[in-house]
Amino acid sequence: MMRRTIAWLIVLTLALAGGALLGPRPARADLVRWTDDKGEVHIGELDDVPDRYKKFIKPLGAPEEPTAPACLAAKDAPKGGAKIRFKANEHGRIYVNACFNGKGPFPLILDTGAFATLINDGALKGIGVEFRDAPEIVVSGVGGAATARIVKLESLQVEGARVGPIYVASNNIKFGEEHGPLPIVGLLGQDFLKDFFVDVDLSRGLCVLTPKTQRTGAPPKRNK
Repeated sequence: MMRRTIAWLIVLTLALAGGALLGPRPARADLVRWTDDKGEVHIGELDDVPDRYKKFIKPLGAPEEPTAPACLAAKDAPKGGAKIRFKANEHGRIYVNACFNGKGPFPLILDTGAFATLINDGALKGIGVEFRDAPEIVVSGVGGAATARIVKLESLQVEGARVGPIYVASNNIKFGEEHGPLPIVGLLGQDFLKDFFVDVDLSRGLCVLTPKTQRTGAPPKRNK
């Protein structure tokens, strides 16, 4: 019995000391989060991130700013509104930087002809927007019809122009366009813009969003 006990003690001792006998294990690399040019969020090790995206990486679990700098209004913008300066582009579109739930910037196309705001699902999932049990709808556009899900944002903001909560459409739409170094991830539609007077001056490259309460004195009606 004594011999059997000693044998088991030897086996257990060798097992516990295995790490020391085999030498130190390689350290696990820290994980980072980054977004590609399709708006899709990736999580992996730093060495696996393509060089062109390394300036956009964030440590996994890094605290987010309560409100991104891109959501701060210009000093001369209308109170509760936005004063967006833009340059003509080959597509003839106006790009704006938006924040979702206080996080961003996320470049969108300002589209006064779109009824609903449509956002790439990869961008929303990357900031933790919940898609579980989200209802599906059919959205139609120039490219045809596609399915999308309706998800809730606590806030959608362009500079000082803020609406929330708001329900937006989302699918895997990709535009293949960029605003500065960032990919376009969606369309800003009338479900947001209807709360504002939209004044566009193409000659000056200026788009001003003024809350309708400033001109009418009455708050705009919103669907619950």
